[in-house]
Amino acid sequence: MTESTPAKANGDATQKKNDSFAVIMVEGIDETQRRLVQSLVKRKAESWWHELLDVWIVQGGSVRDWTNDLSIIITGATKDYFVVLSLPAENMERRVGLLLPSSRKEWLSQVYTRRKFLPDTVATRKIANPSPSDEDPPF
Repeated sequence: MTESTPAKANGDATQKKNDSFAVIMVEGIDETQRRLVQSLVKRKAESWWHELLDVWIVQGGSVRDWTNDLSIIITGATKDYFVVLSLPAENMERRVGLLLPSSRKEWLSQVYTRRKFLPDTVATRKIANPSPSDEDPPF
C-alpha cells in the first residue's frame, strides 16, 4: 500500500506549520507491524509520503519522538529494524534514530550526523501480543 497526504488542516491559522521532516525506513517487519507504523504516521505526522513499501517521509515530530514511538512496534527481536533520519534545513544539525546492530549503524552515526559513534543507547520496548486488527496501537 502506498499513499501520500497533504498537510493536515489546521484550525488555528496563527499556528506555524512544522517544517521538520524525517525519513523512516524499516526492514524485516511483518504486515501487522507495517499497519501499526502506518497508523502511527497517520496520527502523528502533519503530512507524509509513502510510495515505497517500507519507507515514509514525514513532516512534523522529532527524530527522538519517532524513534521512541517506533521502538514500541519494532523491537529488533526478530531482525526487524528501523532508521529515522532528519532532513535538516541548511545549517541545521543532522540527527538519526536507529534500531540496528552496531555493525550496521556506524557509518550513519559518524558520517551522516558528523558525530562520534555511540553504541546502542536507545532502550526498546515490546508490544504485548499486538493484534492485526488493532486500530489504535498502544502508544
